[in-house]
Amino acid sequence: MQKHGLLGHMNCSPDIFSNFITNIEDGYLDNPYHNSAHAADVLNGCHHFVQQLGFKEVITTWQTYSLFISAAIHDFEHPGVSNAFLINTRNSLAIMYNDSAVCESMHVARAFQVMQDPAGHCNILSGISETLYRKVRQCIIDNVMVTDLSKHLDFTARLRSIAATGKAEEALADNELLMQIAIKCSDIGHCSKSRELHLAWTERIVEEMFRQGDMERKLGVQISSFCDRTLADTPKNQIGFFEFVILPWWRALWQLDGRFGKITHAT
Repeated sequence: MQKHGLLGHMNCSPDIFSNFITNIEDGYLDNPYHNSAHAADVLNGCHHFVQQLGFKEVITTWQTYSLFISAAIHDFEHPGVSNAFLINTRNSLAIMYNDSAVCESMHVARAFQVMQDPAGHCNILSGISETLYRKVRQCIIDNVMVTDLSKHLDFTARLRSIAATGKAEEALADNELLMQIAIKCSDIGHCSKSRELHLAWTERIVEEMFRQGDMERKLGVQISSFCDRTLADTPKNQIGFFEFVILPWWRALWQLDGRFGKITHAT
């Protein structure tokens, strides 16, 4: 935030920002994967796209601020289980958010509740106009919602379509699309890191899924795909994940913009 002068631009004091971000970090649970380290990793990834891939030449200062906040809160208070688990077990979160993007809706809502503490010690948006507040809020909501993995294939198809119709230049001038690309790439970014780091993150997500399977076994409900530790075939599952989810995404981006070639090669 300080590197880009964002706090001053958004009229937010360092103390208020520190209070807010500390509350956000503390609100991440001790899950193997969906924890505060993952949030920091996604925030760092978004900064990479802004700084190294030149997204800052397109997105505005308030959008950069919104993107970084989105990354920090995108898995806030994640329960360590999937949306499908919450829906199938009739969890109170699924009831509250009508079975629709349950976790993602909760992350945003809870983060905004932190901002709105009565004393105002965490309100990082209190210094901006009502008009800008509405823009920032909607931007954060849209950015976090796009991290719902159930929408991943549709987003990938959308990128392919843009590239195929020769509208890449127009799309890459679309601020909202660039922010969503940045947070999506960062959320699955461990697949593009060194083998050592990628395997460390893989072990964590696999263990988290196994823990969900353990809960499902205890509850006597059907164990979700890839969540049964007694039938695990992680290498096969990971290859499938890369072939059907990860590689098509990066290839679609590379078609859209050559800047993504290096990351695609690494993946």
